[in-house]
Amino acid sequence: MLLAAYGQLHTVAAEYVNHLAEEGKAPSTIDRAVAAIAVAHRSAGAGRLATDAARAVR
Repeated sequence: MLLAAYGQLHTVAAEYVNHLAEEGKAPSTIDRAVAAIAVAHRSAGAGRLATDAARAVR
């Protein structure tokens, strides 16, 4: 559903990170979430996820 709305996983990841930041989550928590998403993406055989936009949100 999210991919249908946004089209790119890196955009969805950036939106999720923005949500975490708005919720007041600590930077280390946000970094851990981005890392988990990237590992899951790689483990699924989809290659390296572009996390630059997600990591820029803070």
